[in-house]
Amino acid sequence: MKNIQQGAAVVDRIIMVAFIGILSVVAIPAYGEYTVFAKAAQASIQSSVMKLPLTEIYMTTGFF
Repeated sequence: MKNIQQGAAVVDRIIMVAFIGILSVVAIPAYGEYTVFAKAAQASIQSSVMKLPLTEIYMTTGFF
């Protein structure tokens, strides 16, 4: 009886390793795309921060 339980535990571990492998195959490319979108959004926000000072300089002096 004990040998059967040990065999089932090994099969359970194999199934879990396969499941984690499948999840990682899906998650890693999705994470890569997420980081690209996050960097693009951050660049957009950082560039909008400079709009106000540049607008003030232009309105004050008439040129950049």
